[in-house]
Amino acid sequence: LYAQGFSVTLACRDAQKAQDAIADIGKTTPKSQEQKLSFIRLDLADASTVQTAVAELQKQGGRLDVLINNAAIYSEDRKDTYTTNVANTIAVTEAFLPLLVATAKSSGKNSRIINVGSRMGCFNIADVKGDALEAVKDPKDWSPISKLASEWVSGNDSTGLAATQGPPFGSAGAVYSNSKVLLQAYTRTLAQRLTKDHVPVDVVAVCPGYTKTDINNHSGVKSVEEGADTISWAAYDGSVQHGKFYGERTEVSYEFCDPTALTTPPPKK
Repeated sequence: LYAQGFSVTLACRDAQKAQDAIADIGKTTPKSQEQKLSFIRLDLADASTVQTAVAELQKQGGRLDVLINNAAIYSEDRKDTYTTNVANTIAVTEAFLPLLVATAKSSGKNSRIINVGSRMGCFNIADVKGDALEAVKDPKDWSPISKLASEWVSGNDSTGLAATQGPPFGSAGAVYSNSKVLLQAYTRTLAQRLTKDHVPVDVVAVCPGYTKTDINNHSGVKSVEEGADTISWAAYDGSVQHGKFYGERTEVSYEFCDPTALTTPPPKK
């Protein structure tokens, strides 16, 4: 995005890693005089950092054209995973929404929210059933889904959210998949709310694919650059449609995804 001409603010929990990333980007990407590259502290495991991050961005000028929710963990712990991957991601989105709206009204162009989801949250791959399937297959309101999520987090295995998955994912894979089922359901309910209330902000979900990152011990089939491609594209491309789900710059289904897409390397360019 910096290469596309965006000013970029990294929201990270580790200040040193953020500064290192800023230095790397600055070395490899030429910038215009108007572009800025900065950092604010934000830790999705600590909800108290959210409002502080909003205040800090306001000090930096308050402009926010695109919010990318990328942070996630992969763990067997339902509470920790839900807190980071869903609940506090929602808290960040709602907290930054006024800045997105103000920027859209100032610029005359809709702002965007990019929620980084996963095909692991597609219903067939996550093996969603019963009450959970009824709640998320055509979601209109987040409240009943949030209630179901709370039951699942508390250990209720009769919600229809899977307790485990086959190899190599196991129980941690099921927890991660369920968090993406829920995040993608939130994306859809938010899209409907924004449309209903005539809010000039678009929201989409994006699957980066099985990317070599710390979350999977760098066992993925995509490079970080390849995984980030569709996320960056969704931030600026005019063909991106409000409320949709994308992978490899193409719309994919929230409900049914080809499992081989999770482990198939991208085509050589």
